[in-house]
Amino acid sequence: LSPTKGQALFKGEAIQGPSWQRGVMFQQQALYPWLDVFENVAFGLKVRQQSTQEIQQKVPTLLKMIGLEDYTHDYIFNLSGGMQQRVQLARVLANDPELILMDEPLGALDAITRTKIQALLRKLWHQGNKTYFMITHDIDEALSLATKIIVLSKNPGRIIKTYQVNYTSKAYTASHPNEYMDNRYLQLKDEIYDMLAQE
Repeated sequence: LSPTKGQALFKGEAIQGPSWQRGVMFQQQALYPWLDVFENVAFGLKVRQQSTQEIQQKVPTLLKMIGLEDYTHDYIFNLSGGMQQRVQLARVLANDPELILMDEPLGALDAITRTKIQALLRKLWHQGNKTYFMITHDIDEALSLATKIIVLSKNPGRIIKTYQVNYTSKAYTASHPNEYMDNRYLQLKDEIYDMLAQE
């Protein structure tokens, strides 16, 4: 879709269509049920005509990284929701994009699975050189994962306020999940909640 107003740019150039440089992880899994886990993760690589040798090396590495190496040849419908989201993440990472767009990818998961995938995303961000752009309605998720938070109003969306934070680094090195939640964290959470509640 073309912008109704203004421009959509990536690294200074107008976005003309899909590109491997921008990966997308959806709220509801958008995997191919007729393909197994390996084939789903390899899909983008095959579209980009990567060699069979490269695919055979890269996909097992990604599956090990997300903890699904034992499910290589399982079909998607045999996996839990959390496992499916991890496959989605591996499929995005396979193309080695510079920017990963995430549309509430963890919203439908149970609390434990969600916390585990948040930890995985935090680890990947700290160990890599990618930009993650996540849409979320969970204030704690935004505070604990982001370095920049943009609070948006209801439709038509407008920017209410922008915050620079770095609780993701504190959470990455914390020995306990709530160790990084200082008074400032709680103040920001209340402030953002109050802003959204007034919309």
